[in-house]
Amino acid sequence: MPERRPALDGLRAVAVVAVVLYHLRAPWLPGGFLGVDLFFVLSGYLITGLLLRDAERGPLDLAAFWVRRARRLLPALVVMLGAVLVAIRLWEPAPLWRVRQGDALAALFYYANWHDIGAAHSYFDDTAAPSPLRHMWSLAVEEQWYLLWPLVLAALIALRLSRPTVVALLCAATAASAVTMAVLYDPADPIRSYAGTDARAQQLLIGALLVLLTRRYPGGAAPAARLAPAAAAAGLVLLLTVRDSGDFYYRGGATLTAAVCALLIWCAERAPGTRLVRLLATGPLRGLGRISYGVYLWHIPAIAFAPHLLPGVPAPAAAVVLTLGPALLSYHLVERPVRAGRPRFACRTTGRFVTSAAAAVAACALLATAVTTRPDGRQSEQLAAADRAVFGGAADGAAVGGPAAAMARTGDPSAPPPAEAGLCPDTTSLCERAPARPGQRTAAVVGDSVARSLDPGIADLAARKGWGYILAAHNGCGLTGLVSVDPGSGRAKPFMQQCAEQTPGRIRQLLADYRPGLVIAYSRWENFAHLGTDGRPVAPPSARWATDVHDGLRAFAETVVHSGATLVLISVLPAAPADPACLTHPDGRGCGAAPDETTAAVNRIYARIRDEVPGVKLVSLQDALCPDGRCRAVVDGLLVRFDGLHFSADGARWFAQRLEPLLP
Repeated sequence: MPERRPALDGLRAVAVVAVVLYHLRAPWLPGGFLGVDLFFVLSGYLITGLLLRDAERGPLDLAAFWVRRARRLLPALVVMLGAVLVAIRLWEPAPLWRVRQGDALAALFYYANWHDIGAAHSYFDDTAAPSPLRHMWSLAVEEQWYLLWPLVLAALIALRLSRPTVVALLCAATAASAVTMAVLYDPADPIRSYAGTDARAQQLLIGALLVLLTRRYPGGAAPAARLAPAAAAAGLVLLLTVRDSGDFYYRGGATLTAAVCALLIWCAERAPGTRLVRLLATGPLRGLGRISYGVYLWHIPAIAFAPHLLPGVPAPAAAVVLTLGPALLSYHLVERPVRAGRPRFACRTTGRFVTSAAAAVAACALLATAVTTRPDGRQSEQLAAADRAVFGGAADGAAVGGPAAAMARTGDPSAPPPAEAGLCPDTTSLCERAPARPGQRTAAVVGDSVARSLDPGIADLAARKGWGYILAAHNGCGLTGLVSVDPGSGRAKPFMQQCAEQTPGRIRQLLADYRPGLVIAYSRWENFAHLGTDGRPVAPPSARWATDVHDGLRAFAETVVHSGATLVLISVLPAAPADPACLTHPDGRGCGAAPDETTAAVNRIYARIRDEVPGVKLVSLQDALCPDGRCRAVVDGLLVRFDGLHFSADGARWFAQRLEPLLP
């Protein structure tokens, strides 16, 4: 049973194209992420078959197997990581560097899935700067399979269990894995269920079961030919209908997908003359399948860095070019030569390869540390300011504001500095930051992660004035109660639905429990599309979008002012570029951005609310952040907004000082 067959190469091509389209946010293929499932079933099938074939020749040589896997996978990974680390240093905001260091080391040592789980880094959450290595979790699962499964299989062979007994054991293990995925599923953040090796083992085991069953029943050409069209149709339906949110995938859908993938593999192997198999074995699909490993490695970095490498080129086209080019070079200059034992001085013998591989891994780990080391001087001071916002500010170690939306999922937050001590985690509905002094009013801040990142400044302002201060801003939550839609996929994420359901009640609870005299509101979520009453996205700046946002904001404003509070709406601030070069050269090319039309449209709606609802005050600090009509992250030498949206701790204080004279 040769390791590589044309039709299986075609299936690899289908899998990687589906994954790339998913990450390019093709709205017509919501189930593109299922390409990873097909890769898992293929891996279980091919590796088990390879090991069983080796076992028929004699005792399993596990060391030789692991070296072959390393020859196949490690060289291309090291090259990709080296390139990505350089790109991170050049183009990613410096506050992300130590986060990316952890991502790179996790990818290099194949524990990326557990790294993401431990950091609560959601594979699906693209509301903030996603990691250019966020796809490495699946390769980690496969490598863990390559490490553990040969040991299990060798033990099963040594025990001389009957084939039915082994099949029964694997069926039980598959069922246990499926149950694990269902039990661990958390709609608010499914990453543990999605990326855990224990939850994913079911798909690899289904591939292994396919080998055992096809060896027991080697025929089946006629049934396979009849079932091939149905298998292809079932796979297409799954790709077009299954979504990454919702219960279906996690509560049986993953197992069903793996079963369909196994059926496709069986049909490809048993019915080579069918139209489906001939299509899979065509030259373009076969060729793409051969380089599918490189395509998978490079497509996320290509998407992440395309704006820097090919500015002005449409993002999908740029991503395709920057994926296929490195993948082809990797296949012909790295993968094939190393597998063939070239260069001789490094790869000819097993000993030379192991020594060279260890040196390459060590060099890559050192590079990951070196390129993410912080600079000294003024830039270091700016980064420290960002760190206080990104990694400080939560009593339980969670990040503040944008950090929780942008960083906490991928980082290891440090303890909060004293100025931010006492901030409640984002899961707290209402956070009483300070009680009011006798005769003084209570102020509250409501809104999203940007409003939450203002906490250091508002806390200082409240302390100076003796106000009580309640933080009621929550990451990812707007002001209107509308269900926001992810700007790329056109779908509502679970947390968006939860925000829409919980925000109105949270506002009412704030007003009833604390009776604030001043409510300060800031949110950027109204800039995004939302779900209409028909369940379809309503995008800005359409008339229907404007009406929905206006009505939602007016209802919010009336709720606040009818409680007796004064509502201060802070005009939405345009985003600023977050290029790390702008830390030291804030006036450089590309470090300023003109205000966008959607932000201007939201602010016009704010002005209408101010005019329509007595007790509403509208304040704007756009002139301070965009003094020449172009908005910057660094103002007067201070890093005000560490990622172009969220405030650093010092930036929040800078903002609050300018806000104070405008408050009623």
